Amino acid sequence: MHMQVSKQSIRDLEFISILEEIGSFVFSQTVYEKIIEILPSNNKQEILLQLQSTNEYVSSIESENAIPFFEYYEYEEALKHVEIENFHLEEEIFLAIKSNCVQIKQISAHINTFQAYFPTLFSVIEKIEYKNEMVKEIDAVFTKNGKIKDTASDRLFQIRKNLAKTQIQISEQFKKALDKSKPFLDDILESVVENKRVLAVKSMHKRQIKGRFLGSSKTGSICFIEPSAVIQLNREWEELLDEEKKEIIQILIRLTQIISRFKPELLSYQALLHFLDLTRAKAKFAQSIQAVLPNITDRRVLNLIDAFHPVLLLSNLKKKLPTISQNISLHQQQRLVVISGPNAGGKSITLKTIGLLQLMLQSGILVPVHPKSEFCLFDSIFTDIGDNQSIDNQLSTYSYRLKQMSIFLKKANEKSLLLVDEFGTGSDPELGGALA
Repeated sequence: MHMQVSKQSIRDLEFISILEEIGSFVFSQTVYEKIIEILPSNNKQEILLQLQSTNEYVSSIESENAIPFFEYYEYEEALKHVEIENFHLEEEIFLAIKSNCVQIKQISAHINTFQAYFPTLFSVIEKIEYKNEMVKEIDAVFTKNGKIKDTASDRLFQIRKNLAKTQIQISEQFKKALDKSKPFLDDILESVVENKRVLAVKSMHKRQIKGRFLGSSKTGSICFIEPSAVIQLNREWEELLDEEKKEIIQILIRLTQIISRFKPELLSYQALLHFLDLTRAKAKFAQSIQAVLPNITDRRVLNLIDAFHPVLLLSNLKKKLPTISQNISLHQQQRLVVISGPNAGGKSITLKTIGLLQLMLQSGILVPVHPKSEFCLFDSIFTDIGDNQSIDNQLSTYSYRLKQMSIFLKKANEKSLLLVDEFGTGSDPELGGALA
């Protein structure tokens, strides 16, 4: 279940900037699009699964037990059609399926070996049933270089045997024609036209050569002639190539039918790779800002120690500038904090830090705080930050904020986090002071 938070609050707290930064680390466009749509949750089990998975992945990157996860292929769209009669997947899709299957097997074996280090990731991986039959079926058809094997079917084996035999006959007959015609040939002797070897005959001698005229050079000084001795053989060669193409399609149709039986497993593999891609991206982002997994408590406590605003931290890291951390504590006996100080003193950034870190945490994203920091989970976050004058509704800043307070009071409960910046601004000083 999603946390209740408005699109305006997500914009005010710059949450989209965090998602875009995480998205820069993914392999898949599909996963990137999912990341941009991430919304915070209030489901503790779901949140912990994501946080612990990311934390384990960070430890993998920083240790000698790095998870062997690399770029992978997308085939989900192609699988939508596998049940259609006489439909066949393209050759590259079969190779993509095999590559992903092999990677799943390697990842599963690695995490299984080091499950003491990756208990959460192991709990995800062990639910996946790996079936090696798919790889065996694909290997029976394709070579290691991704070509269709001669032995993929008995008929293909015979066709290719005949192709090889015909090719030898063409070469022999062409050589004889070449040797016999040398007095009439140009210095280049031969060329290739329409995928056929042809004699490069001087135009003045073209009537001396028996064969089929297939064209001439740009200057007209050379005629390209297919020797009569290979014309029939070339036709047979083309017919065999056509038979080969048709047989390959039949092989691919049969293999598609076999693979279609494993569609549920293949979709679960794709989902697992997407999960790992997202987890890896979160881990890479966490590394970039030295984010950690803090303590998550059921008590109504928010105790941030050495907390950094992640967007500001990233910006300063790129500029090689220092960033000041913040400490703030909220608990059952102190549910309200009022921050006062001069302009540009960091009041707004403190509010945004609290809100953004909470959004990140409840989206399964590690946060840049001291590991001993404590967070509770909220069902909703309400913010009134920045210049929120409503021109469309012809409301003044003060009227707009008064309306916002009314909405907050109606919707907020004991599990809500309220962040209000410059409370009472935009009003008559006396009215604003009284309201504050």
